[in-house]
Amino acid sequence: MAVQQSGTAPRQSVPGKKNIPRRSFALYLLLCLVTCGLYHFWFLSRWAKDVNTICAGDGERTLPVWEMLALGIPTLGVYPLLWQAWLLDRMYNNAPHYGADVRGDGESFFLWVMLLPLAGPLVAMALAVRDMNRLAAAYEEYQPLPEPRQEHRQEHRQSPAPAPETPEPPRQGGLRGLTGCCAGQKIPLRPGEKIRLGRDAAKVSVVVTGDRVSRVHCTVQYYGEKLGYSIEDRSRNGVLLNGKRLRPGQPAYAAPGSVLALADGGNKFQLL
Repeated sequence: MAVQQSGTAPRQSVPGKKNIPRRSFALYLLLCLVTCGLYHFWFLSRWAKDVNTICAGDGERTLPVWEMLALGIPTLGVYPLLWQAWLLDRMYNNAPHYGADVRGDGESFFLWVMLLPLAGPLVAMALAVRDMNRLAAAYEEYQPLPEPRQEHRQEHRQSPAPAPETPEPPRQGGLRGLTGCCAGQKIPLRPGEKIRLGRDAAKVSVVVTGDRVSRVHCTVQYYGEKLGYSIEDRSRNGVLLNGKRLRPGQPAYAAPGSVLALADGGNKFQLL
């Protein structure tokens, strides 16, 4: 769901986070006309910088505008279009983490550009400004849940001291595919390891195919035998944990033996 703000209460940002400015498409259009299009490139540079700030945790980096323009020369203008599409994909993929209602991605951008060669780019930019404002608001108000902390037991010295024991190796966790493309497969996880499930092989650890599976559908992190797992939904079509739908962008903790279902349930996994 999109993070909505009250019309009377002032918006409050999380301490320590950078405030992302809200932008107006009407003002963008006016300044582009006044500056004969030069403002467009300044706008793109600020946009890319803000996306790099908001999406810093995804391990990617959007190139600055001057590099994009330089690569546009040998590609005859194709690379700048790809650059904007990748920028929108980053926003779309990171929106579930913050609970933002971002609807446009690179595919929809190209659809507007191809279907309406003249007005299409303007429509795509207006939608991108809307989605960026939604993502910025959600980013500033997002408060991550605290990581589960392992209790430390105080050890008392005894006399005489017991003979040292060889510590047992930590128990590995993992996922076992129950249905879908990963049925019968076992995916091991070490304590502290985090993986991504989805259909985009370039962005996930485990590729899961399906019509309703998102590029990055969810993340699974294993904390050890006692603390179990953390599941975070990053998809458009949802994740079910033991039959209950998870809230997008909000980590949910699960015990070994739980069943994880992606989208319509065509791909199910059991937490080991």
